[in-house]
Amino acid sequence: MKVLLNSIVAFVAGLLCLAPACAQDVRNYPVKPVRVLTVGAGSQSDSLTRIVTNKLAEQWKQPVVVENRPGAGGALSASIVAKAAPDGYTLLLQSSQFAVNAALNENLPYDVTKDFAGVAFLGSSALVLMASSATGAKTVKDFVAYAKAQPKPILFSSAGAGSSSHMNGERFKLTSGIPATHVGFKSSPDAALEVAAGRVQYAVVATGVAASMIRAGQAVPLALISQRRSAALPDVPLMTETYPAYGRDGAFTLAAPAGTPLALRRKIHKDVVQATALPDVKERLARMDFEIVVTGPDDFEKLLRNDLEVFRKIGKQAGLIAK
Repeated sequence: MKVLLNSIVAFVAGLLCLAPACAQDVRNYPVKPVRVLTVGAGSQSDSLTRIVTNKLAEQWKQPVVVENRPGAGGALSASIVAKAAPDGYTLLLQSSQFAVNAALNENLPYDVTKDFAGVAFLGSSALVLMASSATGAKTVKDFVAYAKAQPKPILFSSAGAGSSSHMNGERFKLTSGIPATHVGFKSSPDAALEVAAGRVQYAVVATGVAASMIRAGQAVPLALISQRRSAALPDVPLMTETYPAYGRDGAFTLAAPAGTPLALRRKIHKDVVQATALPDVKERLARMDFEIVVTGPDDFEKLLRNDLEVFRKIGKQAGLIAK
């Protein structure tokens, strides 16, 4: 009995010692380099990751290493993070492709709702519906009338089947009711170039991808999919001015492996908020037409599940997944 009592006392004492130690670990985090996985170099996810992590490295006085793993539309980088230790030293930063992959593919090597713990939604990129100059369209209504008058479906381009740009192209097709056929390419810049060359009639891409082609007169910006007008394209109207209920995505996610302590995720979120509030960071993100709205880990699951529902609905309507 005495041995059992001593064991219980020792166990409770261990727990009491553990709690302050965990709190101390969170306050001291990080004590070694942190790695953040994202997709291909030069992508908007990559640019956002490097802008934010450079400031985090300054705050933390530790290196923050960005690893580009572009394979399988972001699924490769996600699968690596899903299997990593839940200690805050391996993180994932991706665009809405993170939710798109899960909505369209039941055979991923991870489960986005079970294998990840939310750190933050960082905000959204402004998207633009760009059309070929050859269509003669100047507004969304012009373009819809043009598309419906053609003898066969027009073409729209994206960064490949199942990409977020594909989902956005499908969303416009479904909302407007135009007949259109998808053509996939390797990247969003490639998709935009096809519109500029007149080989396809439209694409929905980030404004940062399309702006130079639009300024050069190679393509026409019909509408912004954003909450506000763009500094890069100030004269372009919002899509909601034509379709008031039009949805949007482009959300960027910062996630950790499942099991990462909530206190630690809240600490990282707080540091991200501080980094994105810096004037030079705000200026650089504004040039990318990135809308900073940093929500914490407590809202992560709700926002992720909403994205999954939206993309599954689009995928079913577009015939990309079984109904």
